[in-house]
Amino acid sequence: MPTVIHLRADTKPFERRSSLSPKTAKALLDAGYIVRVERSAERIYNDEEFAEVGAELVPAGSWVKAPKEDIILGLKELPEDDIDLPHTYIHFQHIFKKQTGWAPSLSRFARAGGTLYDLEFLVNSDNRRIAAFGYWAGYAGTAVAFISWAHQILNPGVTQPQVPLFENAPALISHVKSVLEPAIRANNGQAPRVIVIGALGRCGSGAVQFCREAGLDEESILRWDLQETAAKPGPYKEIVESDIFVNCVYLGPNPTPPFVTFDSLATPDRKLRVICDVSCDPNSPNNPIPIYSTWSTFDKPTVPTSKPVNDPELRIISIDHLPTLIPRESSDEYSGLLLPALLTLDRRDTEGVWTRAEQTYKDRAHLARAYTALRTLRAANSGEKAAMESLISKGFGRSGSRRRELMAQFVISQGPKDSSALEEALKSARRSSEATNGSPSATHATTDGTAKVKKAFFEKWDQQKLMKILQSQRQQQRDTKGTASWPGTPVKTLDPDQFIPKETIWGKPPGENLKQTKRANWWRRNAEKIMPPLGRGEWEMLKELSNGGQERGEWEIPERRPLAVLTEKMTAQANWNWRDHATKPTAIVEKPKSLKQQRRTGQKDSGPYSVKDRDRNLSTRWFQRAYTRAWQLTPTMTQDPNTLKYSFTWGSIQSRLPPAAKHQLDIFKGVDENGRKQQKTPSP
Repeated sequence: MPTVIHLRADTKPFERRSSLSPKTAKALLDAGYIVRVERSAERIYNDEEFAEVGAELVPAGSWVKAPKEDIILGLKELPEDDIDLPHTYIHFQHIFKKQTGWAPSLSRFARAGGTLYDLEFLVNSDNRRIAAFGYWAGYAGTAVAFISWAHQILNPGVTQPQVPLFENAPALISHVKSVLEPAIRANNGQAPRVIVIGALGRCGSGAVQFCREAGLDEESILRWDLQETAAKPGPYKEIVESDIFVNCVYLGPNPTPPFVTFDSLATPDRKLRVICDVSCDPNSPNNPIPIYSTWSTFDKPTVPTSKPVNDPELRIISIDHLPTLIPRESSDEYSGLLLPALLTLDRRDTEGVWTRAEQTYKDRAHLARAYTALRTLRAANSGEKAAMESLISKGFGRSGSRRRELMAQFVISQGPKDSSALEEALKSARRSSEATNGSPSATHATTDGTAKVKKAFFEKWDQQKLMKILQSQRQQQRDTKGTASWPGTPVKTLDPDQFIPKETIWGKPPGENLKQTKRANWWRRNAEKIMPPLGRGEWEMLKELSNGGQERGEWEIPERRPLAVLTEKMTAQANWNWRDHATKPTAIVEKPKSLKQQRRTGQKDSGPYSVKDRDRNLSTRWFQRAYTRAWQLTPTMTQDPNTLKYSFTWGSIQSRLPPAAKHQLDIFKGVDENGRKQQKTPSP
């Protein structure tokens, strides 16, 4: 079956680029791929350009309901909402280097079984990117830097307005020259001096080329690369002595010494007015320009430093999609570079560029799971009951990934119990193979003209065993009503044919496909409700814990060592961000962190209205109740060796009063075994 590539409409503001051009779409169609293109009024290519080469136009946003087998191709990150992402996706997500929100964003793909091929991590065997916007990012970023420098010279202290959008590079050059000319005159005839770090790379070469096309002479362009930065550690005085600094250094996983700091900016000889951070990772701990902390946009192209600096005014350009300023040239080049890899998508399971990208995604997804688990562990250890109960539930397979693993083993059908049953199974398989001519395709015509339906997923399960546990679980839910907290909805019906209609809307008996679909929906809903059984040993351990076993033996909670006691001191922030206090409502700036947030991040709130968390130790009584709740949701399974029938035993509440202490018995002093007050014996 042909591979489907679904080009979605990007929703990022001002984004007009595309990872697929009409020319590359035609190449994919000629190679046998199906190409669907969502309509978009923002994309630099018109919808008609794709239709003319044979691509199928579909509504914007239709990728959400596309078949799971389709490959969803985009450019920038998906909108931040809570929908699951079960497809295969190709775009820039900007989360693999631990950017803000990386772990929750990755979990959207992982929890739905999706795969993300991040365009930034499509690399060849030499670990070099196969496609990048680097040249045009440096080119466009330098253009915006010139516009910002000219605005500061001509309009000091005035906020820079939105950057115009251009159809092509010549229009951009013409505009920059028109704003540079009066600014240079106002600057006593001095053109800006530009330093480009990373000048030998694709991004840096684009920055240098724009400087030349804008009319700067070679003496005004300072080109630095690894040789210059490796010779001495930063910060560098050459940066603050220039008018414009363009950073084109790729930000890797390892820390880079800062190129510029607040101390270096404090020099009285500073000429630096504009920094264009083309790499643009302000929230990364490895950022070599640690003097700002947020992004800018085309409508607000510059941001200030995170702390005030002396004159001259310093503004930072941190737009994360600069090449969209010249979308046609950048999209034409990028889509052409990406095409050879796209042509191998039908064999992505073995093609190196895709297997490497998938492994990168899996590694980051595992790291995100560990990060999320660490937050839950931190909250549980700080005394958050909901977090601790969640850990107990996941640990014993009542929820989470372990439950899915237990279910995957539980649904497997048992093999034949004797030789005759084995022979019958082989005959049945042979008859099935002959009826379908050995082909696994979805539907085949039989000798009587009816359609033979492909075996559904639930028909491969041990339905007898599943029906038995559903029956047992339904009874357990009824018996524990009011005492156990069952997740989701209870098991109600045990008839897979419940929703099969007697006849279709045309008055005919339902076909096999319809019956199978209705049964599949029933099994899918009820399989989500099943609490899979534990082995006898683990079930007995949970029983022991529910009876107070955590107070003794190997489960006893150890005393915290003195060195492990939290003794954090409240200290004032060293770098007070006065700009937020001056420009934002006090309620926003001084909004306290919730206790839940403090427990999960380990970061204490030092604000004026902070709520100080107290040390909370969960009692053994609470643990006993939590384990009891988990035990009530947990069965263990046995099978009769003769009949092979299954039976399930569920946990139950076993009330057991603890022995009374001596001081607790004082209240019964002077009372007999019948509860009557004893007569006092008169003293002799």
